[in-house]
Amino acid sequence: MRLVDVLPKLNVTGDPELERLAAEVRASLLVDPQELRKSESIRSETAKAASAIAGRMSAYMCGYSVPTPNEGRAA
Repeated sequence: MRLVDVLPKLNVTGDPELERLAAEVRASLLVDPQELRKSESIRSETAKAASAIAGRMSAYMCGYSVPTPNEGRAA
């Protein structure tokens, strides 16, 4: 089971923002791995979308810091 399938079940308060985030994850982040491997632009767009979604989700994830897309990469 994917995390995106579990998210709605974790929304015990019926928070509409969590519903929007789950829908955004489905629309933006469920990308074919082969496409990610082949296309730098798809990787970049997906990483930016993931960072933006994680930033919005950070309010729900106590103590979790959201890395930037290039954080942790060697120069």
